[in-house]
Amino acid sequence: MTWGENEEPAYGTTQEQASQMSKPASAKNIVNRGAPSIPGSSIHEMGTARMGSQSKTSVLDKWNQTHDVKNLFVTDGAAFTSVGCQNPTLTMMALTTRCCERIVERGKRGEFA
Repeated sequence: MTWGENEEPAYGTTQEQASQMSKPASAKNIVNRGAPSIPGSSIHEMGTARMGSQSKTSVLDKWNQTHDVKNLFVTDGAAFTSVGCQNPTLTMMALTTRCCERIVERGKRGEFA
């Protein structure tokens, strides 16, 4: 993943707008610096493997297993359809734990070939 020609100008605009919004709040010595970060270095990329009940509209089922590839599980932020302002790590860990428990249950029943 790389920043595209749309994201690069948006970065500067975002910095400038943040500075302008900070002034009415009496912010002082506002400094905009740097360049867009390396993708993945400071945020949680999310999405691309939506969780849902139908393979037409989602990639993963409710257990984080892919609809189309047998015994493939995805337990990162890919299942999220959106993200809030909180760090999603604990939710990812909970979904991973839930998925692992399901895998163990299925393994005990001999469901994996």
